[in-house]
Amino acid sequence: MFSAGATATASGVNDYGVLVTSSGSATATSDISEADAFRIATLLAQNIANSQLQNDINIIDQSVDIAIDVVGVTGATGPTGNEGPIGQQGKTGVTGPTAEQGRDGATGPTGQKGDNGRAANTGAT
Repeated sequence: MFSAGATATASGVNDYGVLVTSSGSATATSDISEADAFRIATLLAQNIANSQLQNDINIIDQSVDIAIDVVGVTGATGPTGNEGPIGQQGKTGVTGPTAEQGRDGATGPTGQKGDNGRAANTGAT
């Protein structure tokens, strides 16, 4: 007695144009050869994958149909509306930390000479 296993995939498009892929696997035995067991397992796996594909497509289509019935079909997106008014200015933020004191600047130019002072009183004789 010979035994073998196989896997297969099947793909199809649902009513909404979406690609759906399913897979199946199977094992089989044969009194003839391992190749014959593999051929049988491959046929079974492909039948399982095809059956699963049809089931998956039906479930997806029914789910979409229910969603359309409940929510409805939305139309195309409309044009962008006009820009709204400018909003209010936000609150003033927290005052940041005080920075380090800067370096002393260069010494300025010498100022003009001032007026002469008043003459002194004459002393006693």
